[in-house]
Amino acid sequence: MDILARNHSGALLLYRTNGMGNFVRESRRTVGSGWGTMSGITIRSGFAGPGTLGLTAKDTQGRLHYYPVAGGRFGASRLLGSGWNGYVVGGGSAPASAASPKSVYMQEYSRRVYGYVRNWCPRARIVLNHPSVAPVTSTG
Repeated sequence: MDILARNHSGALLLYRTNGMGNFVRESRRTVGSGWGTMSGITIRSGFAGPGTLGLTAKDTQGRLHYYPVAGGRFGASRLLGSGWNGYVVGGGSAPASAASPKSVYMQEYSRRVYGYVRNWCPRARIVLNHPSVAPVTSTG
């Protein structure tokens, strides 16, 4: 799983992983700018139909937006609603059984990612959410 992270200037950076719990050693590519007004951003698969990819983002005013991604580019955003200030933008299904190998792997992977992001972005709000692990939210 790759990670999108928003830095203090509002740029959206891509942190690619090798699928084994480690980040690819490369310069972080900026994939968007102007995201400074967003207080939560989550990658969504299948939100706008089967096979679709996009982001949901909550702005500081509590409005929830959907940004489709196709061909490596963001499409026009769509306002989904307002009044979302009391919610964490995230989601996913219930955690898998603690005994499953996938769950154990994802828990370890999540711990590594959390530690890496916390080390490099100590004041960042971190939301880890995957169907195989219990959701984790932290504020710096």
